Amino acid sequence: MSAEIEKAAERLAKLRAQIDKVSGPLADAEAQLRAAEDAEKARRAEREIEYSREFVKNSPERASEAANSGDDARQRFYDALSAEPWFAAIC
Repeated sequence: MSAEIEKAAERLAKLRAQIDKVSGPLADAEAQLRAAEDAEKARRAEREIEYSREFVKNSPERASEAANSGDDARQRFYDALSAEPWFAAIC
């Protein structure tokens, strides 16, 4: 039975050596992945800040455009109304 134990212990030692050989590159790859994810988070945060700044900077202009976007249609309606007085009767 000691031969079986010795054989199993040798196999275990070989497997542990393989794990040690692979675990270093694996840890490096995991560290690189975390660094890349952190860099992407930082980049997205910067883009979000820049977008927010642009949004705030341009929001009064966009609000004004939205508030006045129907002016042309309203003016055409008034022009049609004044050109055809009967139109006012049905509106």
